[in-house]
Amino acid sequence: MDRKDIAFVVGVIGNVISILGFLLPAPQFTAIFNAKAAGSMNQTPYVIACISDVIWIVFATVTPAGYVMLTVNAIGLSIYIAYLSVFVAYSNYQSKRRTLVAMLLSIICLVAFFVPILFIRDQKMQNIIISWTATGSTIISLVPSICTSWEVYKKKDLTRLPLLPLVFSTASSLIWLLYGCLDNSKYIIVAYSASAAVDVVQLGQLFL
Repeated sequence: MDRKDIAFVVGVIGNVISILGFLLPAPQFTAIFNAKAAGSMNQTPYVIACISDVIWIVFATVTPAGYVMLTVNAIGLSIYIAYLSVFVAYSNYQSKRRTLVAMLLSIICLVAFFVPILFIRDQKMQNIIISWTATGSTIISLVPSICTSWEVYKKKDLTRLPLLPLVFSTASSLIWLLYGCLDNSKYIIVAYSASAAVDVVQLGQLFL
C-alpha cells in the first residue's frame, strides 16, 4: 500500500469513528421525541456543527481530500439536521424561533459568502479561500467546548464533561489529524490539531 492508500484507509476509519460520535446524542433526542418537550437543551453547538459540515463539504468537492471528507461531513450534516428538527418540533416558542432564525441567517451567510467565490477565475485562489474557511469553521466550532472547559475550571463541575463523547471526539480529532498528515493537507492538519488540543485539555481536566 502506498501513502495514498493508507490515507484512504485512515479516512474510512475516521468516518466510522466520527459517525459513531455523531450518533451519541441520539438517545437524548429520542427522549425529547417521546416526551414531546425539548426542555432547556442548548442547540447552538448543533447549528455551528451544521455550518462547519457544509463548509467542509464544499472543501471536499474542490480539493483532493475527496470522498472520505465528503461522506463524513454529509452524514454528519444529515444527522445534525435531524437532531435540530426534533428540537425545533418540541421546543418552546422562543427556542423554536431563535433556532430557526439562526439556521436561516446561517444559510444566508453561507450563500452570500460562497456565491462570489464561485466566480473567482483563479482556481488556486478559490481553493485557498475555501480551504482556510473550512479550517476556520472547525476552530470556531470549538468555542462551545472551550467555554465548557472554562466553566469546568471555574466551578470544578466535571459533570459538564461526559466521558464517552469526549473519548469519541478525541479519537476522531486524532484520526483526522493523521489523515491530514498522510494527505499532506495543511488545512486539515491545522483544523484537527486545534480540535485535538481542546479534546486533550478536556481529558486532562477529567482525569487530573
